[in-house]
Amino acid sequence: MSSEDLASASRRGLLRATGAAAVAGAAGLIAACGSTSHSSSQTTVAAPGNADADALNHALDLKHYMIAAYTAATPYLGGRAHAAGKKFLAEELSHASALISLIQKAGGTPNPPQASYQLGHPRSRKAILRLLDSAEDKMIATFIDTVPAVTLPSARTTLASIVANDAQHVSVLRLSLHEEPIPAPFVTGRE
Repeated sequence: MSSEDLASASRRGLLRATGAAAVAGAAGLIAACGSTSHSSSQTTVAAPGNADADALNHALDLKHYMIAAYTAATPYLGGRAHAAGKKFLAEELSHASALISLIQKAGGTPNPPQASYQLGHPRSRKAILRLLDSAEDKMIATFIDTVPAVTLPSARTTLASIVANDAQHVSVLRLSLHEEPIPAPFVTGRE
């Protein structure tokens, strides 16, 4: 074998080993999600309880705030920001509906929206976009903290999906503000 063939074989071997390790790690992580005890014969999932309903209601409260913010802000945005605001409002309503279903599944009663919300008094398009961006960031941070706090596997999946969607909202809002849409390699909601 030539030295080029050896180098190619070594790279392939390294990639195979790395890929196998990644697959094994991911499988282990997925198996650990949502389980409270591990035995050689079966994995059990903790029964959802009031703690799940409480955590999900807190997430729902934040969604109610975002619905109010997009409802109030979108008419004052023009062009693409207006179209994005309408789309994001529809997505926030969908997220709230999913959270309401999860709260009921966890045996809780969903919190209703408040009669009004303090949104401040933004006086410019830029201030409105900053308000929405800041609120989305806070919501993402809370949802990331909530994912491990719930025991209902479907709630974890839904919360993670909502975080991903809300991260898209932040990227679009930042583009509208002429800022870096993806400021860090990890979404934390604390940028």
